[in-house]
Amino acid sequence: MKLEAFDYTVPERKIVLKINLDNIPLYSLPNNFSFVFFDDNKEDWIQLGLKAGMFKDYDDGLKKYDFYYKPYENLLKDRVIFVKDNINNKLVGTAAAYFDVHTSINQGKFHWLFIDKDYRGKGLAKPLISKALNRLKELGYKDALISTETKVPIACKLYFEFGAIPFNVEEKESYEILNKQLGGLLDKFDYLFKK
Repeated sequence: MKLEAFDYTVPERKIVLKINLDNIPLYSLPNNFSFVFFDDNKEDWIQLGLKAGMFKDYDDGLKKYDFYYKPYENLLKDRVIFVKDNINNKLVGTAAAYFDVHTSINQGKFHWLFIDKDYRGKGLAKPLISKALNRLKELGYKDALISTETKVPIACKLYFEFGAIPFNVEEKESYEILNKQLGGLLDKFDYLFKK
């Protein structure tokens, strides 16, 4: 079964996963790519989000930046990670080693994974996820939440491969949708499906 980055055929339902940050595997970027941190340029983040299809338009990206990042801009240089294509000198992926802005800076959160559409399938996602999760551990977090949605099954699959487990288990319908998308991958979490 081939998964697409986005699945618009299913209801958009929120899913929250939790991951223990001990023993996160390390993955290397392919040749000619490198990691760089945020350099106080919100335009880079918004433009990359647009290229990845994460925002409806520029104003939507700006609104999300202002909500999640603007109040904490002094922290971004240590938490927002980009993948750079060194040959074309452009940013092509991002994720953040962040925290839950809704609850506490003390709750680690893997945040906003996106890859430019032209760079998907080039082996960038696993190294980026690995880098951000390991950065969370370096920042002192023991575990992290990952907020995601049923419309991004390929990202969810990757998070489970890293050892994430369901957190908002009361959202049974969301997990049923995702389990169907992932061909039964979540059957091992049988408590999700008990009536």
